[in-house]
Amino acid sequence: MYPEYFGILQNTNSVGIEVVGNYKNGEWDSLTNEQIDATTLLVQQIKNHYNVHCENIYAHEKVQRKTAGEGQTVLKALNID
Repeated sequence: MYPEYFGILQNTNSVGIEVVGNYKNGEWDSLTNEQIDATTLLVQQIKNHYNVHCENIYAHEKVQRKTAGEGQTVLKALNID
């Protein structure tokens, strides 16, 4: 599907985080403050523990088939550096 990631991103070296939201009329609902806070904390802990750099954090639709904007909505909402 995404040949640029074949052999690079696998279940053994990546983590997927699911954030549930509603999709209506071609748009994703904004994340709640609780979703933003919890997901930001989780991503920061993973980054620190595994020494992950921001350039190695991808929106889901960047590496796998998903509705356009689904993962990007989450990624944009996070307070990560």
